[in-house]
Amino acid sequence: MDLNHSIHQETDNTVSCGTPLATVFPELEEFQYLSQLADEFSLLDCSLFPFCVLRDSDLRSEIYGFSRGTSLYEDRSLVRGNYVAGYILRELRIQSRKNTQAYPELCFIFDLPPELVFEIFEHLHPIDLYNLIRTSKGFRSLLLGPQAVAVWRETFSRHPDIPSCPPDLSLPEWASLLFGPSTCDHCGCNEAMPDFSFRMRMCNNCLSTTLEDTEIESVQHFEDEHASENELVLRLIKRSHRYDAMTYPGSGQTYVTRYSANEAKSRAAEMKQLLAAVDSNQPNAEEAYDIFKAETTDAVGIIMKHVQVCNAWCARFYDLLDNECSGKIQYTTKRFQKHLGKMGYNPKDVEKARDEIRWIVSEYSIRKFDSRAFRYCLPLLEFVLREAKCIRLAEEREELVSQRKKAVDMIYKDCQRRIDPAFWQYLPDSSHCYEFDTISQYIYSQEQSATLDPDTAAQMISTFFDQWLAYGKRGLLELMSKDAVEENALNFASSVFICPAHPPDKYGHSVLLGWEDAAVHLECTMPRTQQLTENSEPLSFQYSTIGRETVLYLLDLLGLEASTSAFDVEALEARFTCGSCPPESRRGALKGRFALKFKDCVSHVVNRPDHPTDSFLLLSKEATESVVFHERSSCPEGELSWCCKHCSSHLESYVTRNSVLRHIQEMHSILQPVQRVDFVYQRQKVRYHQEPYFLGIELPRTYRCKNCPSFRSPRLWQLQSLLAHLKDKHAVSEPLENVNWYQIDLW
Repeated sequence: MDLNHSIHQETDNTVSCGTPLATVFPELEEFQYLSQLADEFSLLDCSLFPFCVLRDSDLRSEIYGFSRGTSLYEDRSLVRGNYVAGYILRELRIQSRKNTQAYPELCFIFDLPPELVFEIFEHLHPIDLYNLIRTSKGFRSLLLGPQAVAVWRETFSRHPDIPSCPPDLSLPEWASLLFGPSTCDHCGCNEAMPDFSFRMRMCNNCLSTTLEDTEIESVQHFEDEHASENELVLRLIKRSHRYDAMTYPGSGQTYVTRYSANEAKSRAAEMKQLLAAVDSNQPNAEEAYDIFKAETTDAVGIIMKHVQVCNAWCARFYDLLDNECSGKIQYTTKRFQKHLGKMGYNPKDVEKARDEIRWIVSEYSIRKFDSRAFRYCLPLLEFVLREAKCIRLAEEREELVSQRKKAVDMIYKDCQRRIDPAFWQYLPDSSHCYEFDTISQYIYSQEQSATLDPDTAAQMISTFFDQWLAYGKRGLLELMSKDAVEENALNFASSVFICPAHPPDKYGHSVLLGWEDAAVHLECTMPRTQQLTENSEPLSFQYSTIGRETVLYLLDLLGLEASTSAFDVEALEARFTCGSCPPESRRGALKGRFALKFKDCVSHVVNRPDHPTDSFLLLSKEATESVVFHERSSCPEGELSWCCKHCSSHLESYVTRNSVLRHIQEMHSILQPVQRVDFVYQRQKVRYHQEPYFLGIELPRTYRCKNCPSFRSPRLWQLQSLLAHLKDKHAVSEPLENVNWYQIDLW
């Protein structure tokens, strides 16, 4: 009888008889005279006790000395017990079902002659012999006797796929290591497959405590003149590269290097003994040490090769189980999905949640579909499907909104086709129209049957186009009201603006000259509203007075009027240098200055307000011709920014200048197309910025070759390079100035 039960029973009997507790338990007498005792128990603060925060595993390992390792692999069902033995037994069990002659009782075997018994046992699998040893003392004494050696040998020979037995182990010992329970030899944990390097079973905890896990540099058994031998020690001892007690590394994988400290210490002692003989100059000591290293290396190498074979053999079973488990999980997942579909869940939600359902099946170790397992997982499945439904509805909503926006985009492009292509570059993106009341109600309507009248939308968009351009011009004129009294002033090059989103000091952006430059950037600052009136927000553009002064000075240098248009300025091939900038250094030219275009000069002064507007020098005609020659595509003919003005063929995608010229000639029968009449250049907010050409001054690069054809003659040379060019290309060994070459003036 339980002691506690006995005490309670005796106490109850005593009370019922009216006998005082002190009579039954005399030790309670000393408490009878204590007063002020609490009538009930009070809660204790467990944090006051030691080890209160330790987990069960920590308590076992740190307090009581027991340890239980855990598998590092995610799927614990795959690594439960000796999975190699389990897999082989299952296959043998399947094969045995084909045998119709089964004998449930094996006692009659002891009545047979030993020779016949051994002949029968030779046809068994080694794992069967191992299991027979564990069955009874009779089988154990029979199979472990010397007369059964041939039986073991024949049994292993019939299964060549099993790794060969090491020479220092008997076949029964080898079978025990291969097929025995996965119990740690140190702590008894049941998650420890055999380590073939050390021929023992160790769990994860014992792997880290019994073996050393370190790099070669930290192995220190030798010092001073023999310190280099530390690197040799690990090659002369057995090593293990397992990172988990239940799995094995694949071919060529070496995650960690574990070794036995005792073996390393013993091996180092042998090496020290031989090295001491070498240090004392004993005869043949070096040869003996070399022989020792060679023989030990070969012996360890043979062991490690055998270890790799054994690891690969066990890993193969693990892979088979892994593939089998994955197949079962996949099949069970499909059954779950099918059953969820029958319950009325949307097939799209079920398919979208496939990965989550697979995770649930794997996490709960469900390998076969049944109603009980399904009901057990149903709450989590419902949660996953609700999430999938929310995602599906959001995606469907997003797709519906996207389709409606595309419908608005088509109406927007139809409206663009009806206007002059020259205005395409000034108009904003179609997304501006998404905020219009009628269009917004259509796009974001919750009703699936919502429609939009194309004519109404087109009228709204066309009206918006007119308001957009009028608002932009009105806003720009207000910015420059002090310097302009008429709308035509926006076309002048002296109308200099700065876009706040693309200031000229970043990424090669430049100032904006005139209406055509500024109108392209209206979208950067204009409000997203349908009604653009005089009461709308003012433009956040900046009007640059210093830029205007610079333009007027440059126009004066060129002999042009202040009313010169921005388009005419862009067509100029004039180049300037800034006299306020100190000469800069460049490889090959030592010091020099940059040749700036008209707009680059204005941007330069805006960025450097300390430079006077009159600090620019105009390059000579010949120097300008040479600079233009060296600049890579200074004109935008090669850009995909041209379109026809007679049709809307290029609305979707602009083309090159040559392409648009061919289009006009072939489709509109205009043999000599004129820019801005038959075709137009569509400006971009951000254009490719080419670094200005660098003119060498200290080591002049101001010489031209007179023997080159006209299309190459503007090229500039340094004198030494030019003389070599004349000799190599034109066979002029003694070139003459003004005959074969000449020097140009920069200014």
